Amino acid sequence: MLPFLDLSQIVTVILSDKVWHKIQFLCKNISTVEWSGCIIYDIKGRLDQPEKLDIKVLDLIPLDKGTTGFTSYHFDERVLNFIVENDYLEYKIGHIHSHHNMKTFFSGTDLEEVNENSEHIKPYLSIIVNNANEFSAKLAFRMKRLSSTAYQYQDVDNKTMTLELPQEDEYVANYNCKVIIPNPLYNVDVKFLDQFNEINKPKAIVKSLPKINPKEIPFFGEESWKANSKLDKQLEFLFDDESMFSDDLKQQEKLFTTLLRLGVEIENDSFEQALEDIENCIVSDPEFTLEQYAYSLNKNFDRITTEILKLKPKAKDYKEQLEYYKETFLEELHYSQYDYRFIFYLVELLEQQN
Repeated sequence: MLPFLDLSQIVTVILSDKVWHKIQFLCKNISTVEWSGCIIYDIKGRLDQPEKLDIKVLDLIPLDKGTTGFTSYHFDERVLNFIVENDYLEYKIGHIHSHHNMKTFFSGTDLEEVNENSEHIKPYLSIIVNNANEFSAKLAFRMKRLSSTAYQYQDVDNKTMTLELPQEDEYVANYNCKVIIPNPLYNVDVKFLDQFNEINKPKAIVKSLPKINPKEIPFFGEESWKANSKLDKQLEFLFDDESMFSDDLKQQEKLFTTLLRLGVEIENDSFEQALEDIENCIVSDPEFTLEQYAYSLNKNFDRITTEILKLKPKAKDYKEQLEYYKETFLEELHYSQYDYRFIFYLVELLEQQN
């Protein structure tokens, strides 16, 4: 992955009526998970004169309905047929995806996507949108430094010297974009509706480890449950070498996992499994909200931490211990934020409520 070189100028991107109507339709009808697809755009001007760049997004083809934190698709015959049928061969292909109810930003995964595709489409436009009609967008292009760079320094005899070093560093240079939208009403064509209905069809389920029913997760006083015994056996190999983990780390993971479960302890549970169950709740349970969950987590944090770690509330450093584990818990969430995108919003809620 090449380093990014963020350029200071802001580039304007204009959405056509057709594209804007399709975006609104998708955000309204796929509002709780991410969706993604290709955009067709026209660009005129020069990259070294960003204020004169003329970028218009002409059309959009939806290609995937994903999960709360991830969406992906293959560049296949759907895209090629769409381009040929609409006579778009002279234009460029970019990427658009939604963050549904979350803020728009370029996560690590999103930057990887920009990094990879900027090698093939020059320049490359990537747009992120959410249900609140907020946008983040980047126009990216590869840039290689070929000339030598002169450095001035003071030598051991105090003489001022210069040294020229050859540079061949390559960057993904990028302009952040301001997206201009037309009329907020939407009206989509029949072909687009067919494409929308196609990605809304249930996907084939790949048989793997058994999944826990999100309805059985005891987040808000629901009846407690035990982990599937078959799942336990399939995961036992992960815990064969208990000596790999110190007692402190195991105790800390137990604490953080139990915190995510709001106090419910499950045999052979893990931090990642708890995060996955929360994500399943967001997708499957319309009554589950991150706002309510964050409130319950904050409300029960001190009690659960005290019980799991057997802390003494009358100890002089009791509050300092709680504060330490709260900060460590938030750091642990940060480590998983690119795997579970809802964590960005959850951490923000937790910090606001503190």
